[in-house]
Amino acid sequence: MNYIDMTIPDIDYRFRCISEKKYIPMSRVNTDTPMCIGREDVSELMVGAHPLSFHLSFTILCDGFIDHSRIDGLNYTDEIDCEEDWPCNNAYTRCDGKWNCRNAIDEANCPYNPCRPNGRPCILPFSHNFTCLPLSRINDGRIDCVGDYDEQDRCEPQLQSLLRKTYRCFNETQCIYMYEMCASNVQHCSSGDDQDLWCKKLNLSDVVDYSDIFQQSRDFDYHFYDYQLNFGLQKDSFAYFTLKNHLLYPFPIETITNEYNSIAATTVESVHSNPFDFKWHLESNSHGLSSICNRGISIYVNSFSEKSCLCPPAYFGYRCEYQNQLISLTLRFRTVELRAVFNFVIMLTDESTNIHSSEQLDYVSVRDCSKKFNFYLLYLTRPKNASRTYYLRIDTYNKEKMKYYVSMIYPIQYSFLPVHRLSLQVDVSVPKVTGKSKICPLKCLHGQCRHFSNSDQYFCQCSESYSGMLCTIKNSCDCSSDSICIGVVNNRSICVCPLDKFGPRCYLKRIACVSNLCSNNSRCIPRDEKNFEMEYFCLCSQGYMGSRCESLETKIEFHFSKTISIPQTIFIHFIYIPPKPNSPLRIPPSDPTQITMMSKLKFHESSTIVYYGGAFHLGFLEFHQQYYLALLQHNFTSAMNVSTTNIPEH
Repeated sequence: MNYIDMTIPDIDYRFRCISEKKYIPMSRVNTDTPMCIGREDVSELMVGAHPLSFHLSFTILCDGFIDHSRIDGLNYTDEIDCEEDWPCNNAYTRCDGKWNCRNAIDEANCPYNPCRPNGRPCILPFSHNFTCLPLSRINDGRIDCVGDYDEQDRCEPQLQSLLRKTYRCFNETQCIYMYEMCASNVQHCSSGDDQDLWCKKLNLSDVVDYSDIFQQSRDFDYHFYDYQLNFGLQKDSFAYFTLKNHLLYPFPIETITNEYNSIAATTVESVHSNPFDFKWHLESNSHGLSSICNRGISIYVNSFSEKSCLCPPAYFGYRCEYQNQLISLTLRFRTVELRAVFNFVIMLTDESTNIHSSEQLDYVSVRDCSKKFNFYLLYLTRPKNASRTYYLRIDTYNKEKMKYYVSMIYPIQYSFLPVHRLSLQVDVSVPKVTGKSKICPLKCLHGQCRHFSNSDQYFCQCSESYSGMLCTIKNSCDCSSDSICIGVVNNRSICVCPLDKFGPRCYLKRIACVSNLCSNNSRCIPRDEKNFEMEYFCLCSQGYMGSRCESLETKIEFHFSKTISIPQTIFIHFIYIPPKPNSPLRIPPSDPTQITMMSKLKFHESSTIVYYGGAFHLGFLEFHQQYYLALLQHNFTSAMNVSTTNIPEH
């Protein structure tokens, strides 16, 4: 059956990831940053290319192996939408000796399985005796059998290799090829226990006829166990139309039923091709496109006997396969005070002012004004309470003075979304002194009534160890004495640390600025936990620049003619003209660059001073919708002092 121009839902406006259950916008396909775990969205074969024509048989659909990774040139495989449309335990996967279902149910109730109908054969690691392992313990993350036979993901998938390492050494994390076990005198597994089993107790060089491996009932067999370790995770090149696993009609008298209600007739004979007569095929063996832990990290616990997944905050589940309900936040800040050190406490709250989760950020405008910051904020409960109203609240503190500055609030408008993506530019204004005519409607018992800078709402800023809408709830705060306690989430205090302290409770001392390496009376700002670019940052005094404030900036003093109405605000445009390239080729020069600064004048002032650290050739003033030439130089001179008078005729 040839498939051409196959219609797939959502493909017109979404790209479908193979390696995880996820759709991404078409605008993010073939960009520098992959959005899919398997990186298939940055593949050379782009969505929308000419459709591919190939033989796609229903016998290979949903069999646990990816045979075609791109159907019709689109990011759609033969293993997508299998949960309800096509079960893994079907007529073409049942009793074929291949591991198609995660719990191995497709191979449990088969004639060759000595542990049918509810188990799988297992060699115990220490005694090397056979036992029957229940299906409930298959793929549970615990190593129960020799070679980690009971775990489908015992070895990482090798997508570009024709052969797979399928045997994991006892009490180790490394995997080897089974044929290497006794091929030489080299001990591939460090313990030697595996070699004792396979090279002494069992001669792997013996020729065993497995031509009828799936037709006959078998007892516990070391050779058959070895065969399953080698080929149980590998697929035959072709699947033929067959009736071998269909029930006879009318039904035979003797049947076997297991705990999963899977019925197989004992009188059915299976016809199977020789399992050793297979052709290696790259796509047939690439059945694992995603890593074991998806978005998390695979770790080993309990003396390497149990596999577990360490999930990031945004994901949960045994394999980090589920995404938490959360707020995905992208923030960019703008502050009026360019050289102040601020601390932003970003909180997810509800209408009762309960804090669900929080993040913190140290911010200096001259360092971070062009940066965007990404955060995940989780709800207290899983799933979240859909009847509540949620808010994003940002409290600002001056970290040098350790004083409250201002607060902003943003409502979460579409709270029904499981993942709410929010992108904001936060303008931090100068705190306003509330007039005496404005009376706060809130009676804050243990706190102070405040006003959000971006809203008409009021709130109670509670004193330390208190919380609630009116600061009536007593909490136990364990922040250090020189820090500020914001509140408590899950019995953990939210602490704003001074510049020389860090840690969840501000008890750890920073040492980066003990020997101040910043020159010219500049301030040393220790590194924030979210900024790993440098150990410290020198916040230069006015008129200095450089990584340690060792260089002078250009000082420009602007005077205004008496005939000009002096503005309150002026814009200064600095223009740099790149030199012509020294090349025999006629390469056009780069475009001029422009940097704009703003300066404010007080009511009684007739001049202003500006410091600029960049290179420039032209300088223009802009005010009252007019432009005035202020500076012009053919060759840039750094660290100079300039005084210029603005004349209307210029």
